[in-house]
Amino acid sequence: MKTRNKVFVMGAFITVLAALGIVKPAAAEKFGIGISPAEFVIDLKPGQVYTEKFMVENKGEEDVSYRASISPYQQLNLENGKTEASYTTKNEYTEIVEWIKFTGGEEGTIPVGGKATVTFTITVPKDAPGGGQYAVPFVTTTNNEANLSEGSSVGQALSGGPVIYATVDGVTRTEGTIKTNDINGFLFNPPFTASTTVANNGNIHTYATQIMKVFSLFSSESIYNNEESPSTFIVLPGGTKYNAVNWSAEQGAPSIGIFKVQSEVKIFDQVSKVEKIVIVCPMWVLILVLVFILAVIFWLISRAKARKAEK
Repeated sequence: MKTRNKVFVMGAFITVLAALGIVKPAAAEKFGIGISPAEFVIDLKPGQVYTEKFMVENKGEEDVSYRASISPYQQLNLENGKTEASYTTKNEYTEIVEWIKFTGGEEGTIPVGGKATVTFTITVPKDAPGGGQYAVPFVTTTNNEANLSEGSSVGQALSGGPVIYATVDGVTRTEGTIKTNDINGFLFNPPFTASTTVANNGNIHTYATQIMKVFSLFSSESIYNNEESPSTFIVLPGGTKYNAVNWSAEQGAPSIGIFKVQSEVKIFDQVSKVEKIVIVCPMWVLILVLVFILAVIFWLISRAKARKAEK
């Protein structure tokens, strides 16, 4: 397994242990890096050369050494309908990995509170196909590299980098499919949830949007909507992406009642709108109703027995 892959796996493991209290959070503060910007959105032309740079900041309590490398970037579809980022998958949309070279700051040491600039160039081949290309110039800390190779003391290793969303000038396709657009119809408690799964059948990335509106049962005026700030998520070509919009109790969602909920999803020129009646009924209400029904049944049986005894 490559060193960077160990960093990802063990870094995630350390995060889980920290959340469970097995590893003290203070250890995570010893080393820390920040990356800016978080992404590059670039239009490329075949035969041209582009230069970009990003900043690496030492946010930890000790000096940090680092080394940069290039990885492909893709979205993998999971069995549960959701997606996760992949930094190892190579396909026609990750050829840009071979076009990128570091030209400055690709390795070094950053003092506490200091910053370093990493510069890279993208040399686009003259015969580069039109469409999307995706990669990540990763920066990985190397303070503990010797121990990393032995599989120990990995809590001090960090890795991160900006995602490159590039579009090469040429023949492009904008085709999308909305596979699902669902609303949870019965809730014991908030949040209200509208979820969607969309597929990008084109060859360039796009931003899909989802809007949820909640109405009282007999009202045309929404009591909640995210129209001013729609849920926006990026979908890579050839990929499928899951997204959900939630209205929680902390945001003012009611804990009981009957409502109309609408969900509208857009990707490219495809639009899907659904509406569903949503019932919010806490468990204690169901228990009270059940007790009442049982009490009525018991009363009716008692009355019937009493009348039979009187005859």
